[in-house]
Amino acid sequence: MIFFSLSFAVAGECVASAGLECPPQSLLDNVDEACAYRIVYDLAPALNSNFGGTAPSYTVDASSHSSDYDRVAYYMEVDGDWAWVSMPDFTTSLTELGVPDASLNPVQFQQIVTDMTVASNVAGVVQGSGIDTGNLEIWPSCYGQGNAASVPGASGSTYDLGDLRNPLGNCYGSLQVHNHGASQTVFAWSGFQHALGDDFTIGNASGTHPDGTFGNGFAGTTSRRYLALAR
Repeated sequence: MIFFSLSFAVAGECVASAGLECPPQSLLDNVDEACAYRIVYDLAPALNSNFGGTAPSYTVDASSHSSDYDRVAYYMEVDGDWAWVSMPDFTTSLTELGVPDASLNPVQFQQIVTDMTVASNVAGVVQGSGIDTGNLEIWPSCYGQGNAASVPGASGSTYDLGDLRNPLGNCYGSLQVHNHGASQTVFAWSGFQHALGDDFTIGNASGTHPDGTFGNGFAGTTSRRYLALAR
């Protein structure tokens, strides 16, 4: 299956079709496979998102599109540092690629993913394709340090690639993709459902918590972008 049957590439460039937008040229220049994907959501997160049931101000929202798709991807860029990760589709609808919210998008993904592709310009991030040791932590809730899903290599005493999700509610929020085979967070955006500033890291964060929880990683940044895409 393909996401857009009318999409095609010319001389390495992406051609939009049916009003569905291509990834930005900077992403196309850096990630070869991105040309096959189209944007589902495009968002410029605030320093302190604190969504709390308010719909994010997406500049692109193509989640109502009904075409078939077989892979999904996330791309985050903050002050020039970026990470791309794609994987086989794990959703029931494109809406589930949006920011987790207890009322608007009540997703609770805590699962292994395979055939993952990772690319980044951040030193130390393990890159490649066909990575079968990915795992997701995506929810609007608070979470604890326990390794509830028995993720290989996760600690029960830090916030990392294997944590304990609390019951559904807009409490803290986690949108994290990890590569447990490399004992590494690919990217993590957290804290978007509380009022004390958003957390962010590409690769393992320095300090106590490898997934950047409580690190307020957006602080001091000037540009932030979140893309969810599908093929």
